[in-house]
Amino acid sequence: MKICLIIEGSYPHVTGGVSTWVQLLIKDLTEHQFIIYAIGAEEKYRGSFKYDLPENVLEVREVFLDEMLKKKGRYGKSYRLSNDTILNLKKLITGEIVDWEPVFKLMAEKNIKNEMDFFMSINFFDTRNTLNI
Repeated sequence: MKICLIIEGSYPHVTGGVSTWVQLLIKDLTEHQFIIYAIGAEEKYRGSFKYDLPENVLEVREVFLDEMLKKKGRYGKSYRLSNDTILNLKKLITGEIVDWEPVFKLMAEKNIKNEMDFFMSINFFDTRNTLNI
């Protein structure tokens, strides 16, 4: 069986309790294969692992939060948004439970290739009128 572990702020970049637990889990479950989806704070840690990866780790995908700071977008684009999409964007921003289907549908149907174009859109900035926050 292939298992994907989504790990934020620890394995394989940082040593400690959670990272040690993940390492032991993977080593003990040799009958399974693992893909690690590691979410870190700073891209400067890309590829600098604190652990020797067990043989049953097939892949490590790294995503870093500071990568967003390097992305560029165009301000001013406007999208037609359904009420359901607006509601779920509001939930995303306010930390509530999100129904992701309308959000993913927005990205696919509006052919949004660069998420920064959306985050710099009139819809996203117009939180008072569009999102009713």
